Amino acid sequence: MAFYMIATINAVVSVLLPVFILGAFVFKLFRHDPLTWRKKISVEAHPSGFYVLAARFYNHFTVPAADVRVRAWLRWIPPDNLSVHRNKRLQLIVRGQHDDEPTWPLAVSAEPTTVRVLMCDTQQIPVSNEEITIQGERVPLESATIVLIADGITPTIGEQFRSLKTYSLGVDLDYELFQDITPGKPNSAEWKNFDGSQYSYVFVYGSLMRPVDLENAGIAPSEIMPAVLGGWRRCWNVASDPAAKNRVYHYPDGRAFEGRVASLGLTESRFSNTVGVLVHVNYKGLAAFDRREQDYIRTDVTRNFPQLPVNIRAPARIFTYVPRGEAVEAFARNKHEGRLAVVASYVESVREAARNVSDECLRDFNEAEGLSGLPVLELSRTDNAPESHA
Repeated sequence: MAFYMIATINAVVSVLLPVFILGAFVFKLFRHDPLTWRKKISVEAHPSGFYVLAARFYNHFTVPAADVRVRAWLRWIPPDNLSVHRNKRLQLIVRGQHDDEPTWPLAVSAEPTTVRVLMCDTQQIPVSNEEITIQGERVPLESATIVLIADGITPTIGEQFRSLKTYSLGVDLDYELFQDITPGKPNSAEWKNFDGSQYSYVFVYGSLMRPVDLENAGIAPSEIMPAVLGGWRRCWNVASDPAAKNRVYHYPDGRAFEGRVASLGLTESRFSNTVGVLVHVNYKGLAAFDRREQDYIRTDVTRNFPQLPVNIRAPARIFTYVPRGEAVEAFARNKHEGRLAVVASYVESVREAARNVSDECLRDFNEAEGLSGLPVLELSRTDNAPESHA
């Protein structure tokens, strides 16, 4: 009798013990999750020319996490079959590169990390009231869910971890930028707004300062305000290739201009200021600026404003467009070769825009360096439709 009882106990233990061990491992894996995720996921215009969904997390442990890899899925209910969920593995974008499973070597304590999920290129409409487009799938917004899973290890205590975060896009989608956080300030107001957002602004300093051009860009007068950018100086230092923008310039007699066209830009100057205009834009507005300013790089200059306008929405993140290195090099090269000119109507449009902003802005424009020695030509512009590659 004792023999059968012992055999029965051994059989039960042999079945249940692995279950208890596995359960304890899984419980431990998720229980020791060092990551805190932002509650909402933001739709952004990425400088690479794509709309993305941006999620944020930070390591709330006092020790670093290592070898942190993140995977993403899209889950949705198809309208033609309401009884199933469909799942699609998604690509992420890290430092401009597409990746199925990016890995971060370290997640240091209280240091935010951004996970960006590709949506579609900025020529498309990413989100409507009813649908969202993500990597070729146009799915109902109400049922769309982003699933993010992060795995890693905490070397100091020798434990693996797994972190799961889901975003229901019908509820958790944020249309403003996430709060940017300065490293090394754990008790700052920025950290207190980790789950919040920032309003995005663009500082413009050229022909776009004109109210009519801003109106044509869909920016309301109430979203336009004069401002001063510190640490940068307005100058003529950009050379554009008209053909690259599907443009042709003509002399008054009809001949085509074969050279390069000079434009205004900025250069860093510690003790200088640039007077211009701040405009509030949404993610679609940023995408439109990116497409327009092909010879420039969108640059965060939030910390370069000694004083913000009183009517700006806060917290704010401010961008401007700084000339690309190749555009500056092309300016010097084509000026030396005598193939660079300024379009007279462009000069006058910027002068008019500066005059409308303030006397100080007009003086700032008139003192911009780089125009001396360049021919100012009466050229008319024709915009050609881009070639179709379908």
